[in-house]
Amino acid sequence: MRGYLEEEGVAADSRAETYVALRAYVENWRWSGVPFFLRHGKRMSERFTEVKVQFHTPPLQLFNRPPELDPSEFQRQLREGEICHARPNVLTLRIQPEEAIGLSFGVKQPGNTMDMQPAALHFDYRDHFGEATADAYERLLADALGGDQTLFLRGDEIEASWEYADAVRADWEQADAPPLLEYPSGSWGPRESEALFGDLQGS
Repeated sequence: MRGYLEEEGVAADSRAETYVALRAYVENWRWSGVPFFLRHGKRMSERFTEVKVQFHTPPLQLFNRPPELDPSEFQRQLREGEICHARPNVLTLRIQPEEAIGLSFGVKQPGNTMDMQPAALHFDYRDHFGEATADAYERLLADALGGDQTLFLRGDEIEASWEYADAVRADWEQADAPPLLEYPSGSWGPRESEALFGDLQGS
C-alpha cells in the first residue's frame, strides 16, 4: 500500500505527522511512577484499537529457580539475562475491529518442579452473543440522538487532551527538536520507537 508521501496531492517535503509513540506519566498519588505508553499511526501493519494493562511483576522471583542453584546466583543470572524473568500478567481490552477481553498470566506446569508456563484467557463478544456489536461511530450517533452522554468525554477532559497534545506539538516545532522519522507503509512504525516500548513490543 502507498505511504502518505506517495498519496496524490501530498507535497514530497510534507512534514505532517502520521505516527506518534510516547511514554507519559500522570502526576498524582494514584498513578505515580506508572508509565503510560501511547502509540498511534496510519498505514500500520494492522488496524486495531486496544488497551493493554501490564501488571507489576513482584521483585521476588519464587518460581523457575532450579533447586540446586543458590538464590544469590539465581538473582545474578536474572540480572545478566542468562535466564528469563517470569512474564508479567497482561490484561488486554480490544476495542476494534472486534470487541474482546484477554488475560495472559503464568501458571505452574504440572509436576514436581516449579516451572511456570504462559497461559491465556480470551472472551470475544461476537463468539459469546452470536452477533457483532455496533460500529463505534454508529453507537455514538445513536447515543447522541437519544441524549445519552455516558460514552462521551466532558468538556474539561477534551480541553485537557488538547492542551497536552498542543504541548507535544510545540516541542516538535522547536529548532532543536529531533528529526521527524519515517517508516515504511504496512510496518509498526519507525524502528527507533521499539526502544521506547522495550519488552512491551509485540506482547
